[in-house]
Amino acid sequence: MTHWYPQRFWQPVLRIMMMGMLKRSPVWILLGLSLVLAVRGEQQTTLEPTIQEEMITAKKVSLLGGWNPRSPESEEVQAAALHAVEKFNGQSKSKKTFQLVSITSAQSQVTNVINYKLKAILGKTACLKSETNQVDKCALGHKRLACTFEVSFNPRKQVHQQVESSCHKMVSPSLPTASPPLSLPLDNASPN
Repeated sequence: MTHWYPQRFWQPVLRIMMMGMLKRSPVWILLGLSLVLAVRGEQQTTLEPTIQEEMITAKKVSLLGGWNPRSPESEEVQAAALHAVEKFNGQSKSKKTFQLVSITSAQSQVTNVINYKLKAILGKTACLKSETNQVDKCALGHKRLACTFEVSFNPRKQVHQQVESSCHKMVSPSLPTASPPLSLPLDNASPN
């Protein structure tokens, strides 16, 4: 099979046109230049492989410094939640300790520290605060609190600090009303 090359066809035509350009007629000059450009364009398209560009599409990227969803099961979120529960137990007026039942949602924000917004459910245990330091070994009672915690973590110092805390009793189906949120004052002077 013989390939058709545009230069084989156009070269004799170009020679004839070049002779016409020797007469210096403006029409012949313009016609010759346009023909030269056409031949060069065909040569480039036939000799070079075609390049297909990939279409650029926007992807969902998290905003730098913004709040991003986190897995409640991640180690970092669990550590922040345990710190928040420990602080909550230290500041609550209850004689019994509370234990982390579950984390319902978690978000993080990276600034000069890592901030966490956590929504968690705490359960009141049968253990008194004065009796034990091992809350995870205490039996859970029926009382539950829905809590929102904001905890910051300084990775350079490996220190958690509770920024904000609010909890309210969870409504059971038999109780028609919910209690107002319980906010605890925070001691910002302590590094923990």
